[in-house]
Amino acid sequence: MLKFSRILLIGFLIVVSLAFGYNLVKADGELRAPVYVALPATLEDVLVRLHTGQWFGWTDSKNKNYETLLVLDKRYSKPTEVDLQVAMDNLQTALDSDLSTLNNLRSLRSGIESRFLDGSYTDQDIVNYLQLLGGF
Repeated sequence: MLKFSRILLIGFLIVVSLAFGYNLVKADGELRAPVYVALPATLEDVLVRLHTGQWFGWTDSKNKNYETLLVLDKRYSKPTEVDLQVAMDNLQTALDSDLSTLNNLRSLRSGIESRFLDGSYTDQDIVNYLQLLGGF
């Protein structure tokens, strides 16, 4: 009875995983890994995090750099170029860290799903899988 319960739980986890788009298994049973790419932080990424609302704009929307930056809201002043560069570097570090975390989780999840498929999983694998899905 315990084995049936585990199989039922694994089936449920797989259904939940598929429902939320977390399918890492191809139709032929081979595992695939999604590709996560850390895009470089841009000046605009930093500016939208500084204040709420549409407080800035550009004199040339195709050339978004410090020289073309306009402050549209009189409550704010134009940040210095050095401050923006430091903020961009910090944001890039955070994005790279997030990407590393995603890749680590992807690797952990792939290993758990492999053990599910070959029947060598443990109770801790079930707990870890539920945590990866955000259940606990």
